[in-house]
Amino acid sequence: MLSEHCTEKLLGYKGANFTSIDSNNKEIHIYFELERKIHNYPHRHQQTDTVHDYRTQVFKDAPLLGLNTFFHCRKRSCVCKNCLKRFYEKNTFLPRYYSTA
Repeated sequence: MLSEHCTEKLLGYKGANFTSIDSNNKEIHIYFELERKIHNYPHRHQQTDTVHDYRTQVFKDAPLLGLNTFFHCRKRSCVCKNCLKRFYEKNTFLPRYYSTA
C-alpha cells in the first residue's frame, strides 16, 4: 500500500487523510476525510472547531487504471459558538454545489 504522502501527491488532494481503498472488477472506491482544523464561520467571521456531525459525500472522478473511480469524502458540519448555526467545512478540491455521483 502506498504511503499517505505518495497517495496525496498521486491524486493531488492536499490536506486529505486517506482511510481505505476498496476495489472490484469495475470500480475503485477511495475513502478519505479532511484534516481537522479551525474554520471561519462565513457570516460572522468567527473561528470555531466545534463539530456538530458528519456526512459522506460521494463523487465520481476520471477512470483510474480503466476502472470507474468513486471518492467518499467524510465531511464535518461545524457549529458557530455564538449563534449555534451550522455550516460545512470548506474543501480545496471540489467546487461549491458540485454534483455528486
